[in-house]
Amino acid sequence: MTIANTLKSTLASAQKQIGKTLGNETMVAKGTVNKAKAEASKLSEEVQQTARDMGQKIKGRAERTAGAATGDKTLENKGRAHEAQSKS
Repeated sequence: MTIANTLKSTLASAQKQIGKTLGNETMVAKGTVNKAKAEASKLSEEVQQTARDMGQKIKGRAERTAGAATGDKTLENKGRAHEAQSKS
């Protein structure tokens, strides 16, 4: 989660709590919506990162396999490096 999303989520929680304390249902609703938006943004970032990691892993495996099949150690090592760059 980026710092911006963390801040948005925290502010939304505060907005919701202040709304509850003041008995302001509109503020509570806005806080709830803003918190949901921040959480959705967080999930979107996680999905994008997972997709990037999978791409690196696939690219690395393809390069490693092609390098091993052709005897190209440079390509094989490049593939290992791409696989290592993925987080999953």
